[in-house]
Amino acid sequence: MRYAYTSDFKTFTAPKTYVSLGDAPVIDMSLLQDGNALKRFYVTGGGPVEQTSTNGLFGDWTTVNGAIAGSDGFEAPYAFWDNVDIHRAYLLCDKVGSGAGIHAWTSSNGHADSFAVDNTHNLAFMRHLSVLSVNQKQFDALSAL
Repeated sequence: MRYAYTSDFKTFTAPKTYVSLGDAPVIDMSLLQDGNALKRFYVTGGGPVEQTSTNGLFGDWTTVNGAIAGSDGFEAPYAFWDNVDIHRAYLLCDKVGSGAGIHAWTSSNGHADSFAVDNTHNLAFMRHLSVLSVNQKQFDALSAL
């Protein structure tokens, strides 16, 4: 996994390595602020991995429970906090191959470190990077939130 800096999206610093696992692939990383800690989620050959750092983006990282349970064959992990319940975090991942589409996990312990499958909503019709259109009534309702 590589990174570079830009302030104008025209010029970039030389790329540097952020995460390297030797010959193992690393793709699809997302970050989540969790109090004074950072969580990062990325994919290796098997599925999403969660790690925590208490000393910054370029600090030391510790793997939390290895891969997210039941997530073999998933990619594109994206974690975010609930807008209403400050103790609930969600993790969305995209299934590759059979049963493709977005699937969800939730953590309700306030630390985004214990995710369980969440079947509350069927998101399997979407893939990561999906864009959903909304009509004016839906837009107005969202804008009123």
